Amino acid sequence: MKTYVTDYMKESLANHVLQPAEGNNVAALAHRIVKPGSMYYSAYISEVATSLCITGDICLGANNHGIVSAPGYKMDWFAGQLSEGYLCEKFLRHEWQWAVAIEGIQWQIREAIKEEEVTVGLESWWLDNADKLQKFLESPGWKYDTPNMTEFYEFMSDELGDDGTDLPGYDYPRVQAGWLCAIQQRYSELSKETKNG
Repeated sequence: MKTYVTDYMKESLANHVLQPAEGNNVAALAHRIVKPGSMYYSAYISEVATSLCITGDICLGANNHGIVSAPGYKMDWFAGQLSEGYLCEKFLRHEWQWAVAIEGIQWQIREAIKEEEVTVGLESWWLDNADKLQKFLESPGWKYDTPNMTEFYEFMSDELGDDGTDLPGYDYPRVQAGWLCAIQQRYSELSKETKNG
């Protein structure tokens, strides 16, 4: 199973505790997870109107000022056992990412090779274009100045004749998704510990 959470993210939150958030400008129901004696990698989780808001030292969101869930999600929901995909769909949007496109192309080629081994003579667009795709992935300019979605789409359509209906490369922003899931998983653990006393 794919996970967005890295070992580093888990380790960074491993010693955090759950505290009620305090202050004049804090929402009525707000918690923070924080390492005692430090604000490093802290996160505030607040119920704001009909949504959850996550802010803190961990930089989430387009401007690193936090993220807000879709309406209808509360602290009890956030404390539950949530799959990463389900959690991410409530806070984030899929974005095209070059690293994800590379993974997608490489996966398609591996799958096409497996299928060809099973079915001799199978025509596969991915196998037929594997050499061109590999050269594109290894182009010297892309390692430091990665192509954007438009350049990638143009290569796929102009060079390979692909119609772009299954353009690889879309996923939740990996780092954002990882931190969101790590925060939620740690919050869930701490909430259970608090309830169980």
